[in-house]
Amino acid sequence: GRRREGLAATAPGVSGRAMGGMGNSGPWRDFGTFAPTIHAITGLSYLTNVPGRQDIGFGYSLTDHLSGVAAALGILEGVEHRRRTGQGLDVDVAQYELGLGLMGPAFLDYFANGVDPEPVANRHPFEAWAPHNIYPSRGDDRWVAIAVRGDDQWGALCDAMGAPELADDPRFATHDARIANQDALDDCVSAWTAGLDRYEVMEACQARGIAAGAVQDGGDIATADPHLAARSFIGTIPTEEGGEQGAERFPAFIDGQRPTTAYAARSLGADTFDVLTELLGMEPDEIGALVAEGVLS
Repeated sequence: GRRREGLAATAPGVSGRAMGGMGNSGPWRDFGTFAPTIHAITGLSYLTNVPGRQDIGFGYSLTDHLSGVAAALGILEGVEHRRRTGQGLDVDVAQYELGLGLMGPAFLDYFANGVDPEPVANRHPFEAWAPHNIYPSRGDDRWVAIAVRGDDQWGALCDAMGAPELADDPRFATHDARIANQDALDDCVSAWTAGLDRYEVMEACQARGIAAGAVQDGGDIATADPHLAARSFIGTIPTEEGGEQGAERFPAFIDGQRPTTAYAARSLGADTFDVLTELLGMEPDEIGALVAEGVLS
């Protein structure tokens, strides 16, 4: 990012921002990083694994996205500072620190209780809910999330499962007993969910005040999510070829209207000829030679 130091003399109201992986100070300031690097060194990858694994993580560049948000907030602070003082600010964002910020509860447990956090997969990290897991449902790779808090909800889940006797089972009758017997508890819940559609399980639980949700894949979200459909979040945009392409829309309503996208991005390579001729000054025969050699297509 463009830092402010070279601009402050002539444009004191300008704010600048830097977005290094490690920030602009400290012994690691020159380290090159990618989001998965940050996830690993902060412990995010480790704590989002299943127990016994250290190498999975959550599979997308979360801290990249958060860096943009943090930088934007920093620049807005610079705008407000300029309004008050006439001076801009130098904003220094470190992805490392953003990743560590996501570790808040784990840090708190360490600082308050001396507990070094360990991965717990889909179970509740502070043993406040049980059962608390992702359970198999009918179909290939279909799952449903269920989270139960307290004896009343546990009794309601037993009713939904058609197994009221489990509410008084000594292994599960109290919260502490359920925490101590989570493997057996999950087996009982899985035996019920495995024969049902995931949405059927979700609706049965929600009707009884139990937190539950079907695990959805991309197709579910794009074509079958009733909430997104009601809010018109998934739409279509015209393509260069004259067709339409499905796409998500702007994630907010402004004055009651959701902004629309007028057209899709240009096709890959659509502007190559113009770039080569108009910006690079190449002649058509030079471009033709590159096409013949397979350099361009």
